[in-house]
Amino acid sequence: MERKRDGKLRILYLKDILSAHCGAEKAVTMAELLSALALCGVDADRRSVYDDIRQLRVYGLNIGRRSGGRYSAYYLVRQAENPITHDRQTGKKSIY
Repeated sequence: MERKRDGKLRILYLKDILSAHCGAEKAVTMAELLSALALCGVDADRRSVYDDIRQLRVYGLNIGRRSGGRYSAYYLVRQAENPITHDRQTGKKSIY
């Protein structure tokens, strides 16, 4: 039961961490994401965080990925960078 609760909290903390890193210039690496989650008291491995990022994208968050050499970094795309919005009620995408 504790493991399932941590998974639910992990995705919420991950959303908060990414929200604080808005824009490509503030992208965070997987190691930084894991460290930030550990500071929140959540034990996570990289595979579970990759899955959570995928789930947050399905939810409608536009999470960008910047590749630079050996490591990738993730960030939340600002609204100005993302003119297409997703209406969760209708499931349709529209330009605002």
